[in-house]
Amino acid sequence: QTVTYTVSNVPYAYYDVYMYGTSDASGREISMSGTGSGATQYGSFTSESGASAWTVATGTWNGTGTPPSDPAADYVHFTQLSGSTLTLTWAAPGNSGVNGFQIVQVSGVPEPASLSLLVGGATLLLKKKRARA
Repeated sequence: QTVTYTVSNVPYAYYDVYMYGTSDASGREISMSGTGSGATQYGSFTSESGASAWTVATGTWNGTGTPPSDPAADYVHFTQLSGSTLTLTWAAPGNSGVNGFQIVQVSGVPEPASLSLLVGGATLLLKKKRARA
Protein backbone atom coordinates (compact mmCIF):
# COMPACT_ATOMS: atom_id res chain seq x y z
CA GLN A 1 0.00 0.00 0.00
CA THR A 2 1.12 3.55 -0.70
CA VAL A 3 -0.06 6.57 1.26
CA THR A 4 0.79 10.21 0.53
CA TYR A 5 0.51 13.09 2.99
CA THR A 6 0.71 16.74 1.92
CA VAL A 7 1.41 19.44 4.49
CA SER A 8 0.81 23.03 3.38
CA ASN A 9 2.03 26.30 4.89
CA VAL A 10 5.14 24.91 6.55
CA PRO A 11 6.35 28.03 8.43
CA TYR A 12 10.10 27.31 8.27
CA ALA A 13 12.64 28.22 5.59
CA TYR A 14 14.58 24.98 6.28
CA TYR A 15 13.43 21.96 8.22
CA ASP A 16 14.14 18.33 8.99
CA VAL A 17 11.39 15.71 9.00
CA TYR A 18 11.23 12.58 11.12
CA MET A 19 8.76 10.00 9.79
CA TYR A 20 7.92 7.04 12.04
CA GLY A 21 6.43 3.76 10.88
CA THR A 22 5.80 0.14 11.67
CA SER A 23 4.38 -3.08 10.27
CA ASP A 24 2.42 -6.03 11.61
CA ALA A 25 5.31 -8.40 10.82
CA SER A 26 9.09 -8.38 10.91
CA GLY A 27 11.11 -8.41 7.71
CA ARG A 28 8.91 -6.22 5.50
CA GLU A 29 10.76 -3.66 3.38
CA ILE A 30 9.37 -0.15 3.93
CA SER A 31 10.09 2.84 1.71
CA MET A 32 9.49 6.52 2.58
CA SER A 33 10.12 9.74 0.72
CA GLY A 34 10.04 13.40 1.65
CA THR A 35 9.78 16.21 -0.90
CA GLY A 36 10.17 19.92 -0.21
CA SER A 37 10.84 22.54 -2.94
CA GLY A 38 11.09 19.81 -5.59
CA ALA A 39 14.01 17.96 -3.93
CA THR A 40 13.12 14.39 -2.90
CA GLN A 41 14.96 12.33 -0.32
CA TYR A 42 14.40 8.60 0.18
CA GLY A 43 14.68 6.38 3.20
CA SER A 44 14.03 2.68 3.63
CA PHE A 45 14.24 -0.01 6.28
CA THR A 46 13.12 -3.51 7.18
CA SER A 47 10.34 -3.67 9.76
CA GLU A 48 11.09 -5.14 13.15
CA SER A 49 8.43 -6.28 15.60
CA GLY A 50 8.91 -5.54 19.28
CA ALA A 51 11.86 -3.18 18.92
CA SER A 52 12.90 -1.73 22.27
CA ALA A 53 14.65 1.44 21.05
CA TRP A 54 14.08 3.88 18.19
CA THR A 55 16.48 3.24 15.32
CA VAL A 56 17.01 5.56 12.34
CA ALA A 57 16.91 4.06 8.83
CA THR A 58 20.12 3.95 6.82
CA GLY A 59 18.69 2.68 3.51
CA THR A 60 17.86 4.95 0.58
CA TRP A 61 15.71 2.64 -1.60
CA ASN A 62 13.13 4.62 -3.60
CA GLY A 63 10.48 1.90 -3.58
CA THR A 64 10.87 0.75 -7.21
CA GLY A 65 12.36 -2.49 -8.44
CA THR A 66 13.58 -5.29 -6.20
CA PRO A 67 13.73 -4.22 -2.55
CA PRO A 68 17.12 -4.47 -0.87
CA SER A 69 17.72 -6.10 2.48
CA ASP A 70 17.96 -2.97 4.61
CA PRO A 71 18.76 -3.09 8.33
CA ALA A 72 15.85 -2.97 10.77
CA ALA A 73 14.71 0.50 11.86
CA ASP A 74 11.66 2.49 12.98
CA TYR A 75 11.95 5.88 11.34
CA VAL A 76 13.49 7.94 8.55
CA HIS A 77 15.20 11.33 9.00
CA PHE A 78 14.99 13.72 6.03
CA THR A 79 17.38 16.67 6.32
CA GLN A 80 17.46 20.29 5.14
CA LEU A 81 14.15 20.30 3.27
CA SER A 82 12.67 23.66 2.30
CA GLY A 83 9.52 25.10 0.81
CA SER A 84 6.11 25.78 2.26
CA THR A 85 4.63 22.51 0.94
CA LEU A 86 5.90 19.15 2.15
CA THR A 87 4.90 15.83 0.57
CA LEU A 88 5.55 12.59 2.45
CA THR A 89 5.03 9.16 0.90
CA TRP A 90 4.93 5.80 2.67
CA ALA A 91 4.98 2.47 0.82
CA ALA A 92 4.94 -0.96 2.47
CA PRO A 93 3.28 -4.35 2.03
CA GLY A 94 0.67 -5.79 4.39
CA ASN A 95 -0.73 -4.08 7.43
CA SER A 96 1.71 -1.28 8.02
CA GLY A 97 1.52 2.43 8.38
CA VAL A 98 2.87 5.75 9.50
CA ASN A 99 2.84 6.23 13.26
CA GLY A 100 3.51 9.94 12.91
CA PHE A 101 5.92 12.56 11.69
CA GLN A 102 7.67 15.66 13.05
CA ILE A 103 8.71 18.81 11.23
CA VAL A 104 11.64 20.46 13.02
CA GLN A 105 13.01 23.91 12.12
CA VAL A 106 16.75 23.98 11.36
CA SER A 107 19.22 26.67 10.28
CA GLY A 108 19.75 26.86 6.54
CA VAL A 109 23.04 25.82 5.03
CA PRO A 110 24.28 28.38 2.50
CA GLU A 111 24.69 27.15 -1.06
CA PRO A 112 28.33 26.88 -2.26
CA ALA A 113 28.24 30.14 -4.25
CA SER A 114 26.94 32.14 -1.26
CA LEU A 115 29.46 30.50 1.03
CA SER A 116 32.29 31.44 -1.35
CA LEU A 117 31.14 35.09 -1.35
CA LEU A 118 31.06 35.14 2.45
CA VAL A 119 34.56 33.67 2.76
CA GLY A 120 35.90 35.99 0.03
CA GLY A 121 34.40 39.06 1.70
CA ALA A 122 35.79 38.09 5.11
CA THR A 123 39.24 37.56 3.58
CA LEU A 124 39.19 41.02 1.97
CA LEU A 125 38.15 42.64 5.25
CA LEU A 126 41.00 40.92 7.11
CA LYS A 127 43.56 41.99 4.47
CA LYS A 128 42.28 45.58 4.61
CA LYS A 129 42.47 45.61 8.41
CA ARG A 130 46.03 44.26 8.39
CA ALA A 131 47.11 46.83 5.79
CA ARG A 132 45.94 49.66 8.10
CA ALA A 133 47.72 48.22 11.15
